[in-house]
Amino acid sequence: MPFEIDMLNVGNADAIILRYLDADDREYIIVIDAGKTEEHGKMVVDHINKHTNKKSIDLAISTHPDKDHIRGFFYIIEHMTIQEFWIHDPKLHKIDESEIKSFFDTDYFEKGLKYVVESLNFSKDLIAIIDEKQIDRKQPLESRSHPKIPIKVLGPSSEYYKEKLNSFRDIHLLYESIVIEKAVSDNLNLEDRANEFDRLIDRSNENNSSTILLFSGDNKKVLFTSDAGPEAILPVIEKYDLKNLDFLDVPHHGSKNNLNTAIMSRLNPGTAYISCGGSNPDQYIVDYLKLKGTRVFATNFNGRLRHSFNMPGRKGWYPVIPL
Repeated sequence: MPFEIDMLNVGNADAIILRYLDADDREYIIVIDAGKTEEHGKMVVDHINKHTNKKSIDLAISTHPDKDHIRGFFYIIEHMTIQEFWIHDPKLHKIDESEIKSFFDTDYFEKGLKYVVESLNFSKDLIAIIDEKQIDRKQPLESRSHPKIPIKVLGPSSEYYKEKLNSFRDIHLLYESIVIEKAVSDNLNLEDRANEFDRLIDRSNENNSSTILLFSGDNKKVLFTSDAGPEAILPVIEKYDLKNLDFLDVPHHGSKNNLNTAIMSRLNPGTAYISCGGSNPDQYIVDYLKLKGTRVFATNFNGRLRHSFNMPGRKGWYPVIPL
């Protein structure tokens, strides 16, 4: 059962298209997140129209409400038929804007707060359109699966997600999530960085509520992690005995806060893709994965990426060099 994964070049955002053929050669299209602008959504639609025979989406998945994952869906939903949509309902999210504003009195944190509120509003607006168009909408919680596509939600569990909802954008975690990137000096050698690196984790409740997905077409193990951090990923690894993956979607644009050496060693992916822009991915992530024998590719270095299992080649496409 062949399939292919396309990761579009959308900077520090995510837009992934998964094309799958079942045993009867029926074609299925899955979109996992859609970038942070409507232009990114147009890129998704154009790609599906050009490189698939389906011209519609069987399953769209919004992994969490951050606008760098969700905003492109506004274009897609108006220009392409979607059969089923997995998306968390932000009506359950609780944010006390005044409390956060009183704690942080700088433009930098005001921008951070604005980003959070805008993301949740985008999610609410998108759900309204999904319901208006009568698209089948479901919550992407653990054990959610599709009857015709070998894709399954491994996390978060309903209990874990509710726990995260109760403290979305906790003030102190908001602070940590912004300043923690500066906590490790780029001047440290690899061994020293490994020691520091494992002490840094992404504890942002939104990111750890991200949907973690396992696709198992063609007897391969493909893991999509969105923006999840070690707190969310490690229990999933243990529960489902994940190891020696064929493909890993590296979380959160290759941030050093979202993977640690234990996770990378256990998952031991043959290939890793990173959707990123600017100074991402963190070099330590790349170096450690390469040390384990993983072929690592990043959109800001390689451009849009395609990973194929038993699919025919594409005219004009050629192999790219790993990082």
